[in-house]
Amino acid sequence: MPSLADLQERFAHYLASGRTAPLARTIPPECLDRLTIHRNNSLHAGEAALRAQYPVIARLVGDTFLAAMARRYVAELPPGSPVLATFGVHFPAWLPRQPEVRNMPWLEDIARLEWALQEAYHAADAATLDPGALGDGGVTRLAESAVPLHPSVRLLASSWPVGRIWTVNQAGWTGDVTVSLDEGGDRLVVHRTPDLHTRWQRLGAGRWTLLRTLAEGEPLGAACEAALAAETDLALGPVLTDLIRSGVLCAPATSTTERE
Repeated sequence: MPSLADLQERFAHYLASGRTAPLARTIPPECLDRLTIHRNNSLHAGEAALRAQYPVIARLVGDTFLAAMARRYVAELPPGSPVLATFGVHFPAWLPRQPEVRNMPWLEDIARLEWALQEAYHAADAATLDPGALGDGGVTRLAESAVPLHPSVRLLASSWPVGRIWTVNQAGWTGDVTVSLDEGGDRLVVHRTPDLHTRWQRLGAGRWTLLRTLAEGEPLGAACEAALAAETDLALGPVLTDLIRSGVLCAPATSTTERE
């Protein structure tokens, strides 16, 4: 008689593969037919989860193709948690290995953007930097402080114009749908706003370098210097103000004055 853990493992294998052989030794044949209903429900749940998390991918490849890919994905990477909000985390990296989409190399980065928006929505909260922190020499006081990014922030670099592709494939988009893959790549920051909406912004070299440097744990002063080296005419004051108001920057754990 197999243990409960062994039986559960065989059942999970059946849900993913549809092969009944591992279960046939322990479950009566008349019961195996009933499991088909459960397996179909599981596959449909996985497909629905992917469709909800990757609506642009669904629009780009079509419903029939997405359904087929979802079943393959579930078979190869079945859910490891009952929380379907986490299902699909490996989908962006899994996509390029599928032969049907090898002529769509930008699809992976669209999936990365969509998953980043999902992560931003579900990310933990944290106290953001007070907009008044920059007044009266605030930048100088914070120069030696590590100013962390909000937990919802994700930085995404792509060789493709993923922002444009994402935009023209939104439901209800009525503008020009033309996308030129030759127009170059994107550097994006994805985050959750103080009013609990998720958004992405396209970044120039200066903002990108500033956020990347802060993400590496460097102090604000070093991040500002790196940003100006990447974009010499960057207006640091307005940029920092915008990032604070957007909820991208968090309050440092300690400041220079507090350590003194």
